[in-house]
Formats: sequence, structure tokens, C-alpha cells
Amino acid sequence: MTDATRDPIAELLRKGRLAQDQSEEDVDWSRRPRRPIWMSSNAAIWAVSQLRHGELRTAAMCRAVAPSVDGRTAAEFLDTQALDEMRHSRLYMRYLEKLNAASVKPPAGALDRAYEEALGWRGAPEAILLAYSVILEGEALRIQRSAETWLPCPVFRDLSAIVARDEARHVAFGKHYLRTRLPVLAQSERLRMYVWARDLWFDAARGVTNEITPPLLRASGLGAERWLATKWRERMADLQAAGLFTAEERPMFEAA
Repeated sequence: MTDATRDPIAELLRKGRLAQDQSEEDVDWSRRPRRPIWMSSNAAIWAVSQLRHGELRTAAMCRAVAPSVDGRTAAEFLDTQALDEMRHSRLYMRYLEKLNAASVKPPAGALDRAYEEALGWRGAPEAILLAYSVILEGEALRIQRSAETWLPCPVFRDLSAIVARDEARHVAFGKHYLRTRLPVLAQSERLRMYVWARDLWFDAARGVTNEITPPLLRASGLGAERWLATKWRERMADLQAAGLFTAEERPMFEAA
């Protein structure tokens, strides 16, 4: 048995290094982009711009937290992740050019605040990893998958497959790392992280919902707040899986 197979993070690092051989030219850019008749060009450009901003922000977060993580392997993984995010941002930029975007739309205020808030955390560095690998990155992966439904474009589908494969590896790293680090922290510190992460998510989610109504919200028949509460319950499962709280602790965290 190799070290990589014994250590999940070492195996993820190995895959992350191999991923650096990917090229922007792996996508066939000769094709014209297609968007649904109901979606305006401006809406498509706004949505793809937000995905690009998220990649750039996450790359900055990886670089900021890498010196503080426990272990060289984890730090090296974050270095490869930052490279992944920068490659993704270039893919989105190429797609925006195909959409004839005159310029990239500015970041949504709520999302921008979420990333600033995450970088500004003062406390155990695991909270920053929690914010972007479980809350922000996990949400980006879900958005990426749903985007293939509301933007059924062959060019976008191909670049989305590249991004989703990398993002799944990033989320897996965060969960593996956090499962070993979070349970050893004091309950009071984990509770503080939970309240902070919850507020961060709701602020960002409300802001995005105000900018563009997600198709699933329209289909649900729920009001925005009830829909967000339902989506947060799904995030709770992710936080528990990451080790932020146990099943026994969950009611206390939910009541915080």
C-alpha cells in the first residue's frame, strides 16, 4: 500500500498535480455558444461573471490560508487548488468572450462581502477552510451542476465538466482535512464558527436570490425565505459531515 492510498489528502494532492496538465484548449472553442430563448444575454453574462469572480476569490483564499494549515501535504494541495481556480477563471473568461461580453460584470455585492468576511476571520484557520470548502465552494459546485440545466450550451457543458471535476476534488479535500481538525476544537469555538458560517451563507444567498431568482426557487412554489431555510438544512448536513458538530450536538447548534 502506498502513502497516497493510506492518506486521502496525499492522494488528492497527486490528482491535483496531474490536473495541472489540463489546458484551456481542451474545450472546442470553435463552436458558438447557445443560451435558452428565455435567458437574456445580459443575464447569462452576469451569471458567468459571478462564477469567474468566485474562482478568483477562492484562489486568493487558498493562498491566504495555506501557511496556516496543519501539514505540508495540505499546504501543497491548496497551492494546486489555487492554480486550478486561476485556470477556471480563464475558462470562464474565454466563454464570456464567446458571449460577446463587452466587459465582465462586477461581483454581486453579497458574494463579495462573503469572501471578504471569510478572509477577515479571526480565530482558528479551520473556519476559513470551512467557509470556502463547505459553504462557498460546495455551493459553487451545486450551482455549477444546475447551470448545465439552465444554460444547456455544449461549450459551457464542456468547460463545466472540467471545473466540476476539479471542484469535487477541492470539496473532498476540505472534508477530509476538517474531519481531523474540527472535532479537537472546543465546542464553544465550533459553535462560534457555526454562527459565523450560517450568517455568511444567508447574507450571500439572499443577495444572489435578489439579483437572479434560481429556477429551483421558482419551481418550488415557496417564498424566498422558506426556500433559503430549506437549502440551509441541506448545508447543515454538509457541516455535520465535515465534523463541525456531532449528531448529538446538532440541536444545540441549530438553536444558536
